[in-house]
Amino acid sequence: VKDYDKVKEQASIGIKIANKKGHPGTVAEYKEILLRVALEQNDITAIRGIASELYAGSNMEYYRIVKQTYEATEWSAVSENFIEELRRSGTQSGGVCWSNNGHSLAAIFIEEHHWERLLILLQTNASLEFIENYSGYLLNKFPLDILEVYKAALIDFAIQNTGRRYYVTICKILNKIQKWQGGQETVKQLVEQFAIQYSFRKAMLDELRSIKV
Repeated sequence: VKDYDKVKEQASIGIKIANKKGHPGTVAEYKEILLRVALEQNDITAIRGIASELYAGSNMEYYRIVKQTYEATEWSAVSENFIEELRRSGTQSGGVCWSNNGHSLAAIFIEEHHWERLLILLQTNASLEFIENYSGYLLNKFPLDILEVYKAALIDFAIQNTGRRYYVTICKILNKIQKWQGGQETVKQLVEQFAIQYSFRKAMLDELRSIKV
């Protein structure tokens, strides 16, 4: 027979010591032990509390553990609490909720199939890298919207970055989106805009010539 109480007591002591020493990794290890005990004992309250702490805004494995303890009818409201917490702890920029939590919000939107909310997240946080990570989930659902998101992101990317490797990235993406519904016209517009706006960037013009419009 396992002495759960003793294990929990020792883990709790370990957490206090690790916290004092500033060792978050060790704290997480002890919480893992407490979570395993809670799962073995089917202690729903403890499972929810510990898994929520271990989720820490990023680890979806623990988010799903919390999710499994709720009925589907209850889960929607609980999930919204996770989303709201991420929004609150994110930084505000220009009235838009942008954050270090963008990836965390995207992960929940994907998990819960909140496709329109994921689209809004891409529209309001249009960094090229972020869009590249998540546009694949939305391309078939919102093809023209995703095209517009890429257009805005590429314009911004060209403003922010100079150097051939960045121009290669721009052209690679232009070639990709050219194959999409409405993509040819968008690419034609962008190539013409960039050629005029950046006529002094010889390396950029050189790379743009590789695109057949």
